[in-house]
Amino acid sequence: MCAQSQLEISELAAILHSGKPGLRIMSAFKFKFDESYDADWMTIGGWVGEQSQWEQLESGWKQCIAEQNARHRPDQKIDGFHATLLNGYHDPFHNWNEMMSREFTAALVNIVLASKMMFIASAVDLRSFRRVNPEFADEAQKWCYGLAIRQGIINVSNVFQGYPSEHHVAIVFESGNWNAHAIESYDLQLRELHPVQAERFESITKKEKKDCIGLQAADLIAFETFKRIGLLEQKNNTYLRWALSQFLRKEALGESSLLGEEALITLRGN
Repeated sequence: MCAQSQLEISELAAILHSGKPGLRIMSAFKFKFDESYDADWMTIGGWVGEQSQWEQLESGWKQCIAEQNARHRPDQKIDGFHATLLNGYHDPFHNWNEMMSREFTAALVNIVLASKMMFIASAVDLRSFRRVNPEFADEAQKWCYGLAIRQGIINVSNVFQGYPSEHHVAIVFESGNWNAHAIESYDLQLRELHPVQAERFESITKKEKKDCIGLQAADLIAFETFKRIGLLEQKNNTYLRWALSQFLRKEALGESSLLGEEALITLRGN
């Protein structure tokens, strides 16, 4: 299940293209991801980097939040970045304005760019999943979350192809309602990978955003990927939200993909 040859690579994959060899690689990496979804799409997105890259990002991220709180009124203070809340001006951002949002997002994007990480994104069409798997329709979000994770693992494996096998990856995801399913999906996908690829993965761990600042950066790319899919559905291939346009300026991005109806039918048959 979820072999690369069975996957439908969407327009999203053409826009968020594969990384190139030559990226500075150390031996111990972490892939930290978060999810963003609605009734139609399930997406996960995150960043792959080695320890010093994560330390740089997380230090800068904490400093940025502290600077925001020092600059703003008491009723505008925040505990961190939350993409959906920020974009909708909900608690704790209900007293923010568009200029504050733009400046904050720009500062965070620059911190991520400076870290020079790769991003990984995958998405699953929930509507197609319900049509193809009607018996699982009531829990479609949970199952598509698992499929998105499995595809994310394939994407991570793909960007490391050609690099020495001693470069290992540990996975961190935000704790939520589907923790057990996330871990089960990880175990299932590792059994499907070639043993050399599977050995690259060390572990999967759940954490809270408050305890893992890197998950806030994952939230940013998960949300931007989710919004991009909505634009593609509207046949708007030219407009890019500002944050995503900045990430696309990097020379080594990572890999993204989408599971649509054709891919889900193939997976159903296996």
